[in-house]
Amino acid sequence: MPEPVLLPDLGEGIESGDVVKVLVKEGDHVEQNQTLLEIETDKAVAEVPAGKSGKVTKILVKSGDKIKVGSPLLEMDASEKENSPEKKLETLPKEKSKKEDKKEEKKEKIPKPSATKTQLQEVKLPSLGEGIEGGEIVKVLVKVGDAVEKDETLLEIETDKAVAEIPCPAQGKITKILVKEGDKIKVGSLLLEIQASIAEKSQEVEVPETPQKTKNEQSARKESQEKTDYFFLYNRWG
Repeated sequence: MPEPVLLPDLGEGIESGDVVKVLVKEGDHVEQNQTLLEIETDKAVAEVPAGKSGKVTKILVKSGDKIKVGSPLLEMDASEKENSPEKKLETLPKEKSKKEDKKEEKKEKIPKPSATKTQLQEVKLPSLGEGIEGGEIVKVLVKVGDAVEKDETLLEIETDKAVAEIPCPAQGKITKILVKEGDKIKVGSLLLEIQASIAEKSQEVEVPETPQKTKNEQSARKESQEKTDYFFLYNRWG
């Protein structure tokens, strides 16, 4: 069931603040303590974190709104860990028959080495907030040929309300830059291209382990063989 996220106490004597930036959108899944919004007061800019993990179902404010302490900012449907599949994966005790008393073959998992492939990826200007259709390039922080890490800031975009950082979607190498400082760019426009490095998931191969005889089994076999030999000799010469 959706629960409201309220504007918390911002400090002594502070009754309200302005919404500077909404960092999530409806449908987003958020983790506990993830920043949802930024609120500016007369003294500082405060981050409003998520109280628990869940899904954003409704956003009730936008950048520029003046909000009082205790007012609802958005609604979230909190994750219910009780319904997660991990809790259903409980194994029931299995009764073994006499035939199952024999040792079962164990399987050893051998991981295959992971492979890395590259693909060309376009970086476009994402949504900058409700009612904002574009912005101006303030700074380009990379150049063609640069190696970049995931979430590294590529550019800074200025709107009427704030300066936003555009992060890198994946690790890779800058192959083409299509904008320059001072350009006015609309949401969805192509900013640059990167040769992204994508690691393929390693697979595990199950190899049956060679069954090993215990010392007790070997000893029993030796003793049985000795008794058989003695019995044979006794009947032959006795």
